[in-house]
Amino acid sequence: MRLQPLALVLVPLAVAGCGGGKHNTKQDLIAKGDAICHDVNAKINALPKPKSRTQIVAYVAKGEVIERDGVKSFQALKVPAAQKADVAAYVGAVQQAIALSARVGAVAAAGDAAQTQQLLAQATPLHQQAVAAAQRIGFKECSK
Repeated sequence: MRLQPLALVLVPLAVAGCGGGKHNTKQDLIAKGDAICHDVNAKINALPKPKSRTQIVAYVAKGEVIERDGVKSFQALKVPAAQKADVAAYVGAVQQAIALSARVGAVAAAGDAAQTQQLLAQATPLHQQAVAAAQRIGFKECSK
C-alpha cells in the first residue's frame, strides 16, 4: 500500500492557520488567504508521515484538526462580493476533502488497499475543484 497519496487528501487542499480580519479588497483577500494556506501547508508537512497502517489514523486525525481550523479561518474572512462564490466553492471542496480523509484513514488502517485507492481517486476531483476556485480568486499558495 502506498501511504504517500494520503497527502493528496490533506496537503493540496489545505486551508488553515491565522484568523480572520477585515478584508475590503480582492488583494487583501488574496494576501490573507495565501497566508492561511502557507501556514497550513507548513503544519501538514511537519506531521510525521505514517509508516504503518496503525499510524495512518493518527496522521489523518491530526491533519483533520489543522484542516478544520483552516476552514474556520477562511469562514471568518470578510470576502468581497465578487469573490464570495469562488471562496465558497474553495471551502466547500476542502470540507468534502476533510470528510473523505477520515474515510481514507479508516479504510487504510484496516488494510483495504483497493478501497483506499478508490477513495483516494475521489480526492482528485476535489483537489481540481479547489485549485480552480483558488486560481479564479488569484490565490497562489492555495492553488498548489
